[in-house]
Amino acid sequence: ERADLVIGHLKKAVDDHPELRDHARHIEYSSYMCGTTPSTAVSSIVVFCPQALVPRLRAHFNKKAMERLYCGKRSRFYNLFKSTYPARPPFHLVYFRTHGTPTKRKAAEANVYGHIRSNTTMCGTLVKHDGRTATLALTLSVDSQYLGLTVNHLF
Repeated sequence: ERADLVIGHLKKAVDDHPELRDHARHIEYSSYMCGTTPSTAVSSIVVFCPQALVPRLRAHFNKKAMERLYCGKRSRFYNLFKSTYPARPPFHLVYFRTHGTPTKRKAAEANVYGHIRSNTTMCGTLVKHDGRTATLALTLSVDSQYLGLTVNHLF
């Protein structure tokens, strides 16, 4: 998909930047359709990052090299002298400011098999993938606190 290619170039641009590369682990990218209504929604890449990084990221991504990826909005000057838009529709970059680091959710690209030993719950189920072992649990968010539950808490 083209969005994945553009996201890869954005990540590489951050990794090559002398100041931003130290913050690369705090930046997440996702492709969405964004707009005020479904009919006005356009292809967008949402950049999730801490609030302090937004000005530096915006300045870096607005450089000429990033325009070749068709990211960002076109200026009125560009529209006056350009007769047609590119064959590939442009992606808009949307910056979603966070107060902390974004939560990263990871999943396996291959099927993960669990060994379920109970008929009543999946909590505590042993999961193995690529030599790693984990157990399934339930996590609740209550009043902005995360609480983990074990099998005994459920009954």
